[in-house]
Amino acid sequence: MVGDGAAEKLVRPRSPDELPRWLEDDDQAAWPTEPLESATLRYSLRLPAHWLAEAEVRGTSREVEHLYHGKSDSEWLYISFMDKAEDTSDMTLWVDTFIRMCGFPVLIKISPPPKLGRWTYLGKIAGLKKKLDVDEAHAYTGLAEYVEGESRLLGRIYIVMARRKRFAWKLALSFGTACFDGVPEDMVFSQDHVRAIAILGALQLG
Repeated sequence: MVGDGAAEKLVRPRSPDELPRWLEDDDQAAWPTEPLESATLRYSLRLPAHWLAEAEVRGTSREVEHLYHGKSDSEWLYISFMDKAEDTSDMTLWVDTFIRMCGFPVLIKISPPPKLGRWTYLGKIAGLKKKLDVDEAHAYTGLAEYVEGESRLLGRIYIVMARRKRFAWKLALSFGTACFDGVPEDMVFSQDHVRAIAILGALQLG
């Protein structure tokens, strides 16, 4: 149940060659978008047309982050890049450590902070590795509850992580959803996944 303060992480069995449905195709008509790319962080994808096209830039000695914002707290796109990643490290720690420390898979400065609910690790996906031409690739999806004034908003989150040699990326996309936990998967696809496809289906990593 989203909003109870405790995230439930699931691991969904699937064929390693099978792409998540929200990464299968690039259907830009599902959501008006504009092309977005960064030579510095070596990515290109698409951004919803009504979101701010200028990134908030953050960084440490280990990684650089771009954060794009929509019109509500539930609308954001986060991209983190490392150019000295360890090829023997467990990439899932890049998500799981944040959840253990702050209850959320990425550091988003929202007050009050969103509460992570249903959370699914889709595993290390060979089909995504092939699609992105990387050495390894992982995916997650989940739900979170955001509070804006007197309103509570449900958001759906998608995460892609990938590594090519010493380069590593973590991309997280969130937007509002009316598909609460437990609705049929076909409804989630028609309402949410098609919008994720419009953004992440065009993803390329340089």
